Amino acid sequence: MKKFKFKLKALLSYREHIEKVAKEEVAKVQMEINRCVNSIKELETIVRMTANDIEEKMSQGVTAQEHVLYSDYLKSLKIKVAVENDLLGKLKRILQSKQEELTKKSVSRKILENLKDKKKKEYYDAIDKQTMKEADEMVLIAGRFNKGG
Repeated sequence: MKKFKFKLKALLSYREHIEKVAKEEVAKVQMEINRCVNSIKELETIVRMTANDIEEKMSQGVTAQEHVLYSDYLKSLKIKVAVENDLLGKLKRILQSKQEELTKKSVSRKILENLKDKKKKEYYDAIDKQTMKEADEMVLIAGRFNKGG
């Protein structure tokens, strides 16, 4: 009995590879999002701590020049937070796009896998049918042979 061979095996392998690459891209973007979120959290913590420090120093009295320096530093931190938030928004849109691509590639692969399964079932059903036919013929031949002919 011949073993089942799927004629589109190369295409299925290619689609599996493409899906794997898409999964890796999604994972990379997700890692970048996580890094960005952590960066935002760290910056926001620094902003809060710096604001508290500035407030404490203000209560003790600072020069106008020191006040400007502290204010500028705090503004720069807030700008960094805003930049990271913008980047986070862009990364989320990219992730959405990559996830949609991954879904399409997964569906494409799954269609081929379903076709393979269907063809495999048809192949083995045909073999089973042929085997049954041969077995029935053997029984008929054996019955005629035993009756003497």
